[in-house]
Amino acid sequence: MKRKIISILVVILTFTVLFCLTACTQEEETPEYIEGAFYSLQEAYDNGWITEENLQSIADLYHNKQTAPEIDISEAVSYSIRKTFADECKAPVEEVSYRYYGEYNGCFAVRLSKKDMVVDGSMFVETIGNVSITYTDGGRIKIWKISED
Repeated sequence: MKRKIISILVVILTFTVLFCLTACTQEEETPEYIEGAFYSLQEAYDNGWITEENLQSIADLYHNKQTAPEIDISEAVSYSIRKTFADECKAPVEEVSYRYYGEYNGCFAVRLSKKDMVVDGSMFVETIGNVSITYTDGGRIKIWKISED
């Protein structure tokens, strides 16, 4: 009887050690962080980073409640966009998400939110050049651009 108990304990201990080793080696690796900053659509347009045609594409996607395919966006850029916003909001990066409206000349059009973010429900029309975007919940589309340091 004593041998049977010891055998069972050895099996349980072995599985516990194997489980712990497996769990420890499967930690997700944090993607590379790329330094970048957010700008308003107006700032990006005024600086020549995006064109009126780019603005129209962003507006069309937004108004049709669509997002651009994220095929061209790397994991490092995606992580960096969320981390930049998380740092600004002093929130964990895991609580940040975004809607993607495309890459234009190295600038990424995104609309960010974080878990438990309160929206005010106000309506606002932003007109840049000949393009208007009507926001209905207080959030705005921003441009994230890699820093040129």
